[in-house]
Amino acid sequence: MILNGNNKKVEKYNMFKSFIYKVFLEHPHGTDHPQSYINHGLFSIYNSTIGLWYMIAGIIHSIIPYVFPFSTSSYLIRSFKKLVLSKRHTEELQIILDKEFFKELKKQKKV
Repeated sequence: MILNGNNKKVEKYNMFKSFIYKVFLEHPHGTDHPQSYINHGLFSIYNSTIGLWYMIAGIIHSIIPYVFPFSTSSYLIRSFKKLVLSKRHTEELQIILDKEFFKELKKQKKV
């Protein structure tokens, strides 16, 4: 009987560990270039905070086009480049960026 009680405790503990991993670590660890929880969090907070500023700048620009020209689009392109170079979003990029996208990008490229 004591063993049975211990087994339940071990099972609950393992469920708890699994839950913690799933919620906090699975995503940061789940790529070819894993990050620690702290590094992932700091990058996310920093990039999102900067992104919020540029989104607000975009709203202001929509009302007064003279102010912040190309600021939001330049931020998005720099942020996209950072994501590509991180090699953490390969599968996501392959799903979203199809052949038509690359054909269009090639047409727009200036030599």
